[in-house]
Parts: sequence; C-alpha cells; structure tokens
Amino acid sequence: MTELPESAKEPVSPNREVANARHDSKTKGRLVALDLVLKEWIDIVERFCADQGEPPYWHVERTAVGLLASAVWRLGGLAVEEYNAKRSRGPSNGPGHGDLWCKMNGATFIVESKQQWVEWKSRSHRWGQLGRKTIMTDVVGSRLCEAERILQKTDARPDVVKIALVFTPCLMRAPGDADARRHLQEYVDQLQRIPSDMFAWVLPTEGLKYSGFEDNQYPGTALVGRVVE
Repeated sequence: MTELPESAKEPVSPNREVANARHDSKTKGRLVALDLVLKEWIDIVERFCADQGEPPYWHVERTAVGLLASAVWRLGGLAVEEYNAKRSRGPSNGPGHGDLWCKMNGATFIVESKQQWVEWKSRSHRWGQLGRKTIMTDVVGSRLCEAERILQKTDARPDVVKIALVFTPCLMRAPGDADARRHLQEYVDQLQRIPSDMFAWVLPTEGLKYSGFEDNQYPGTALVGRVVE
C-alpha cells in the first residue's frame, strides 16, 4: 500500500489569513491528486473577474461545476459534466446523471455538487443561509450530507473516488461595511471547521468591489468537499 505524503495527513485548513491573501486551498487523503485543480480553479475565477469586472460565481450551480471542469481540462485531465450514471433504487438500478466525472493524475473521480448561497447578516452579526435564519455551517453541512446520500446510491467501480461537494458563494448587503474584511475572515474560518477532505476559497479584488443585483456585494466563493466511501 502506497504511503500518503505527510501533507495528505494534515487537517484541511487554509494556510493564510484573509488579511494577507486573497485565496488558498488544501487537500488531503485521496484528494491530494486534485491539489493543482483547486489552484487552477482559483486562477480561473480571478482571471474572469479581472477581465469581466464581475465574478463568475454569482450564477447557478452548473456554472460553478463548469469552472471546476475547466480547471481539470487546463491541467491536462479529462472532465465531463452531467455524465450518465446508475443509481440504486431499491433492488434495481436506474439511470440518472452525475454532476461531474473527471480523471486527473491517473485517478478517477465522480462529483455530486450543491450550491449554497450564504450572506452576512448584519443584525445577528453572523454568516447564514441566504434568506433564512439557518447558520452557515449548519446549512453547508446539511447540503454536504445531501450530496453524500446521492453518491451512496450511485454505482461506481471500487477505484473511483466519490466526492460530495458544496460551492458556497457569499453575499454582503452592506458594501460600505468598514468591518467587511473581518467578516470575510469569519467566513473562511467558519467554513474550514466543517469536516472535509478538500477546501478552497477565493476573494478576488474585483469581486470585493463588484455590486450587482440590488446593489449587493459578491466578495468571494469557496468549495468544501468530502470523500464518500
């Protein structure tokens, strides 16, 4: 059995604080093969913001999956979105579609993803589910479990790694908030407390400045992933 590198045994957490960096990523265990993919995903987000002056992550879940698939292709891997999948339904198997199939560094992965918008709630001074009172860590954890349940019913070869993934773009309704950077540090810190095998976040400069629909601010996004055995 191949011994994992030391970096694969470390808990997943960012290496830098928001005050000193605009992005970071970390993987462990069977997802170390995707380490460069997360870095490329961050680069794609930042490049889009720099070129278009708006963030690519304020769209729908399919867009988020497409950005990740693009990162795989740019690094020489293979990726297919909405691939054909078989899911167990009682004693029989039924057809379905998975969000992403990809191959990178000799390893094959299937991904079931969810997108969960979160917002800074100025009245309660915390991050929570958009339009609801649920706190951020609870709702993201719940969406991860939702993706895990789907993957548990999805057929795959023993060598294929199943990944439950949640994209968490964030929204702030008070762009002029003097404490915005501290709030964003809390956003990163709280997400990294969720048990995971991969975690990445990016706060592009253009995203921090961009105010879109109803003058809301869309400062950044993150992804939290977990292997499903």
